[in-house]
Amino acid sequence: MQKANEGLARLDSAVNKAPDNVQFGILRANVCYRLPEAFFHRMATAIEDFRYLAQRYEQDNTVFSEEYYKQILDYINKPVPLRVINRPVSRHAIFLIKLFNLAIIYRRLGMEKEVKAALEKLRALDSNRFEMMEGSVNL
Repeated sequence: MQKANEGLARLDSAVNKAPDNVQFGILRANVCYRLPEAFFHRMATAIEDFRYLAQRYEQDNTVFSEEYYKQILDYINKPVPLRVINRPVSRHAIFLIKLFNLAIIYRRLGMEKEVKAALEKLRALDSNRFEMMEGSVNL
């Protein structure tokens, strides 16, 4: 546990010294996401880093690929089955589900501004599916 905490301190230091370094953000987000939350309490850091990375991409779509931008949300949600009722699910639908799950995670972490932003983005991308999702869960 001590070595893990030392590594986290180094990652935090690197991100603090170079907050605009996308590679540091990607590394810390992925490391923090994969750590057991019960021991390290780093999920909020992972979400913050993923959110920052998404914002960077939205400002400059050359910082990494569009595919990685879409996958950022995948890193903070449980896997979504690629087939539902023996029918293929589109990448767009999976992305919308991930975005909705992100709003739920933000709510659990008390990040209300982020909940609102995620839901607004979801509504803008597909208002019909948004209405169905919103009605199925108490957000």
